[in-house]
Amino acid sequence: MFTIIDEILAQALRFFQSFGWYVVFAAALWYFLQPTLRELKERRGLAEANDPARRAVLDVELKRVRAKQALEAAHAEEARQRRK
Repeated sequence: MFTIIDEILAQALRFFQSFGWYVVFAAALWYFLQPTLRELKERRGLAEANDPARRAVLDVELKRVRAKQALEAAHAEEARQRRK
């Protein structure tokens, strides 16, 4: 059992001896670029959310829902007036 674990650790050690600096530089690059990448992603998401074609579909749906709510409110008001 220990020979398997020793072999895995030895392979990991050889990997880091060969490619350790690449791993360190990649981690540092990721750490410093992550805020910029996140900002770009947020900007792209905002642009997609405000796309005129998408907004047109959502505005139609919004008007439909608002009209339904207004109708329900009018019916509720009528029912309250009848109870008085």
